[in-house]
Amino acid sequence: MPDDAAEAVYTDAAQPVEQEEDKEPKKAKRLTDEEMKTARERYERGISREEDNRDQAREDLQFKVGNQWDDAAVKMRGNRPTLTFNRMLSTVRQVTGDIRQNKPAIRVRPNGDGADKDTAEMFAGLIRNIEQQSHAGYVYAQAGEASTSCGFGYFRIVTEYATADSFTQDIRLKGIPNPLSVVCDPDAQELDRSDARWWFIYSKIPKEDFEKQYPDANAEDFEKLDKSSQSAYGDWYTSEGVRIAEYWEKVPVTKTLALLSDDRTICLEDYEEDKLAEMMAGASYASVEQRSLEFLILSLRPRLVRIEQALYRSLMTPSEREEFFTEFLVDGLLRGDIRSRYAAYSAGRQWGWLSINDVRAMENMNPIDGDGGNEYLRPLNMADVNAVDAMTALTEPKQGGNGNANA
Repeated sequence: MPDDAAEAVYTDAAQPVEQEEDKEPKKAKRLTDEEMKTARERYERGISREEDNRDQAREDLQFKVGNQWDDAAVKMRGNRPTLTFNRMLSTVRQVTGDIRQNKPAIRVRPNGDGADKDTAEMFAGLIRNIEQQSHAGYVYAQAGEASTSCGFGYFRIVTEYATADSFTQDIRLKGIPNPLSVVCDPDAQELDRSDARWWFIYSKIPKEDFEKQYPDANAEDFEKLDKSSQSAYGDWYTSEGVRIAEYWEKVPVTKTLALLSDDRTICLEDYEEDKLAEMMAGASYASVEQRSLEFLILSLRPRLVRIEQALYRSLMTPSEREEFFTEFLVDGLLRGDIRSRYAAYSAGRQWGWLSINDVRAMENMNPIDGDGGNEYLRPLNMADVNAVDAMTALTEPKQGGNGNANA
């Protein structure tokens, strides 16, 4: 890789274009003048803040490959031999050997409300497949070797299309062979730089490859944005090749959160205004049934209505619309938990307004053959008064002459 002095991001290099015979090259996304100015300022600040570390890292990498005599010492010795006994390689290989033997692996553990062991094992299996397909052992070892050699190393997580004619994307781990090609936000405080606001990864490719991969990019645009800096950025486009950079930044998004009465937090932008007003009016959301109703009314039902209207408008003729209509049956979403349902069925059965077959139908079960499944109970305390008096007279015991009850 070239030296890092006076570097900045190239203008028009977005995502590389895969050249295929039957496809036209894609156009690269251009940055605005203001975005380019911000990118250059960030790049310069990232390089200048880490200049000492990067210089020492470069010296360490040279020392590792055997260049352990500086130019002044070699010149001073003249024709005398300069022997090198490189002991750094054995030290580095000792560390990387342990990494290769005890390969790092990602583990998934359930934690928090709703988490369970089965779901955690499913995610762990997906991650293992990603690691196997990405040859993650080599990627981890490469980053570990760079970190051991010069103090820092990187790898990246990317998505790539599964096939050339598919929109399906797979997650993959990719190594970064040259740690000096990464420029990070110097204001990041976390050890893993997860709080960084922007990143750069640059590389240099031959001019011919650049023109094929980025047919619409203009190599002079970068310098035209600031003519006073042409000399500082001239090494980005030379006769030997073109230096390109991938550039990421975090764009802040403002959202409004609301705390519900059941201690749940929701994003107000995810709900329609009329339903949101009803939800915030003060209703309680403690039970499972109420949460299911909230999900149905606020989230699912508006989308189902639009689908119903589209089906009604697009699939039916005017005469059919007079006879038919489309509707999603969502009664199943309104059912509570099993204890609540059985309590409701028990009350309906005891008070006589549900039969056995009525209950079985609501549970999507087959009815009982015969009249027994369709009988409705009649509680005695809800019976007709005259019928109760007649029943009492029939069951009242008769009194004998000796005062004892006769059967």
